[in-house]
Amino acid sequence: MERGLGHILSQEVFPVWRVWLVVGMVGILVFGFGWHRVSGWKVEAGPTVVNLPLGTAAGKAVGLDGRVYGPLTFAVGDQGLAVADTYHEQLLWFGRGPVTRRALPGMLVEDMVMTPDGVPLVADNRGSAIWRVGAPRTTPLIKFAATRGYTEAIWHMGVTTDHLYVEYVRLGRGGFSVRLDEYRLSGQFVRQVALTQSGRQGSWLPLAGLPISAPVRTFVAGGNGVLYVEPALADGATPVIQLYRSNGQYLGQVTVQAGEPIRHLDLLGVNHEGWLYLGVNLTEAHRARVLIITSRGTPVTEFPVRAVALYAATYGRVTPNGTLYLDQSTATRYRLQTWRVVSYRQWRWGVFFRA
Repeated sequence: MERGLGHILSQEVFPVWRVWLVVGMVGILVFGFGWHRVSGWKVEAGPTVVNLPLGTAAGKAVGLDGRVYGPLTFAVGDQGLAVADTYHEQLLWFGRGPVTRRALPGMLVEDMVMTPDGVPLVADNRGSAIWRVGAPRTTPLIKFAATRGYTEAIWHMGVTTDHLYVEYVRLGRGGFSVRLDEYRLSGQFVRQVALTQSGRQGSWLPLAGLPISAPVRTFVAGGNGVLYVEPALADGATPVIQLYRSNGQYLGQVTVQAGEPIRHLDLLGVNHEGWLYLGVNLTEAHRARVLIITSRGTPVTEFPVRAVALYAATYGRVTPNGTLYLDQSTATRYRLQTWRVVSYRQWRWGVFFRA
């Protein structure tokens, strides 16, 4: 009868070992099935690096297709950023000082890349040539001979540490062809990498014996020596990106899948890890997104962006460190916005949650 109530409860009703058992089970439920430390990647918006009023600082035009076009292309390098003000026939250079303008008289610039030493190379489709835009003068690098009866254009360019890749299209006489050629940065021709011709009923006929047999729609030359090729596919087909070494060795392909149905895809660039940055439906309101995946197809992140009101040849560029420069133009201003991917680690709660 001398035993206290607390002594009775602890020893007979709730033994100590049972108390610790309950505490342990609660800990397991909370930390084993509830709280988890997860890691991943997220996107942080950076500054708007270019913001030009259209019609005065940058030109615009209405194409034969009725679409409104502004500056068609831009390129990024360690020394600065260059914008091709296509319809004012000039190049705008954004470096450490004030914006400078370099005249490109008579040129129709529809693509541009930056060499490793910071020199813009512009594709002039009025004169069928590629030019080095330097200070104080601009000099020709590659001149293409026109073929009578055909419409030809420099479609896309890509640059590595020592080579330039040029995609060239030809239309006429009931046919269509796309070729991809390799040059040294001095302008010396090295070899033809790919050649595809249109066949009957819209089929593609790659030329056998060349390093790349895919019908090239567009491509990106990665700093890791890999060519990332988006092949031309039938309408409605799931888009893929094919990977090749510069010598043509096939490395595999990545299937592109996004949270939004893909009506139009733009291969924007790759970073030094081989992550692919892809623009999805960039000109469509409420559908425009950027998708980032690894070279194995694993999703890294996906995020919505503002639909671009102006049509262009280049919508995005990616630096080796992964900074994305994206065309976010409005109907009245040419704008380039930056984003960067950063890692995160945090605790999250969820019943049987797994990250």
